[in-house]
Amino acid sequence: MGCRKRKKETWMDLLRCLSSQPQAAAQATAVSLGAYHSVALMAQKQGDLQLYAFGRGFHGQLGNASYGDCAAPTKCSGKDGKNFLSGKNGRAAVVAAGSNHNLLITRRGEIFAWGLSSSGELGQRDTPIDQAWPVQVQNVGPAFRMRMLSVSAGGSHSLAICENGELWACGRGRHGQLGFGNFDDATTLRPITSLRGVRIVAAAAGEKHSLALATHGAVYAWGCGRCGQLGVPEISAFQAANPGVQPAMHTPQFVRELDPTQLQPWDRITSIAAGLNHNAAMSVAGEIYMWGSNKHGCLGLGDTSNRVLPTKVNLLQQNAPLKKALQAACGAHRWRGPRYNGFGQLGTGDSLDCKRFTAVPGLGSVTTACIVSGENHACAIAKTGELYFWGRGDSGQLGAGNDFSQRVPQKLVGYQVAHPEHTLRSPSSRAPSA
Repeated sequence: MGCRKRKKETWMDLLRCLSSQPQAAAQATAVSLGAYHSVALMAQKQGDLQLYAFGRGFHGQLGNASYGDCAAPTKCSGKDGKNFLSGKNGRAAVVAAGSNHNLLITRRGEIFAWGLSSSGELGQRDTPIDQAWPVQVQNVGPAFRMRMLSVSAGGSHSLAICENGELWACGRGRHGQLGFGNFDDATTLRPITSLRGVRIVAAAAGEKHSLALATHGAVYAWGCGRCGQLGVPEISAFQAANPGVQPAMHTPQFVRELDPTQLQPWDRITSIAAGLNHNAAMSVAGEIYMWGSNKHGCLGLGDTSNRVLPTKVNLLQQNAPLKKALQAACGAHRWRGPRYNGFGQLGTGDSLDCKRFTAVPGLGSVTTACIVSGENHACAIAKTGELYFWGRGDSGQLGAGNDFSQRVPQKLVGYQVAHPEHTLRSPSSRAPSA
């Protein structure tokens, strides 16, 4: 596949971009941020890799068999307090945090879930409303010949990709975000049949909508379309004609603006991300497309007008030395770049809104591998494995041992994140044997 080289850009720059994209995607699966909590696959100095969580625990989302907050990293455990994952194949490989629940994939392709389960987002038919320790989702894994490779957790729903490319979903469906052709909740994880025959390689769960990326570069969207986040012009036209009706689609819709058959090879989409009411997509060449709600300028386009169609962000004209994007990352609620900055979540040292992408000066000389975003806090992972947190911290979600918010990145002392080779998204990894 060819790729476009910009003027004054060297072939080495282009090669670095193309090789860094999959590494960033793999690294990002080791850390995830929810509304008021964080989960991460980390190791202390000379220690074993463990699953840690910190922040708000009101719904059991810290996975330590309690419902209290914790401002420092605490190990997730089983009901008996022991490590619920052991052995090479049982090791945690991928984590995903929703607003108040979490998902985890082991190297065997099993899924564990915990936290809030008000709408079935844990995929457990008989689970109580809160689950304070990780519980295995029973209808997937080696025993069912359904190994999962990727998960995404949204506001109150969950998405998972099977090794055969099938997309599965469970949880709240009242906005159609499960893609099952109805507006019902689902308490068990099951495949989205309307996408059968389409091999899905990435999925992103927003607050009330969902995205999927097919292997050939096609993007699909479904769920709530109130702010244009589905990228389907007809939805916005319907809303304009029926202002009192909440527009929604309960089956996946093809985003025609990103049709791979109409794009050059380098403009085809290679990754997606979903926020509260907006989305981001990244092309092979490192271009970013944004659409949906633009409240507080969260699309980075210099204004606050919503976008119904995916709109390219001209990174060369932004107030930052950017040429190509290596990663597009959205949290449970808001895009990690320009957004409401009341808690310092932009990392710029102030509380001012920013309608264009701006460099985070507090990272200084740190070479960043990837970034992760939650509702009002963010994390940067350095190439060396260190983690830097900033933004809202009143529930201890920054892991610093206190409840202070931070306007500039602060290093999480004493921990290193899992290397990309320990995740299932690593370019060199293979599905483990049973």
